[in-house]
Amino acid sequence: MLDPIVRQTLMQYQAGQVVLEDAAQALLEVRRRTGCLSLMAPPEADARGRALVARFNALVAQEFGG
Repeated sequence: MLDPIVRQTLMQYQAGQVVLEDAAQALLEVRRRTGCLSLMAPPEADARGRALVARFNALVAQEFGG
């Protein structure tokens, strides 16, 4: 089951209510808490969506390795 913070963060980011770094950090916090969040950008993702996925994945790699 998807953590509600993930959905909320993604919606706020896409609406321009949250900046890239804050959104990525919020998603990283979910990963820390649950230990199981991973993101992939779908082919139809726009540049903003791809940027968020890339930043989140960079933070995960930095913190958890890989």
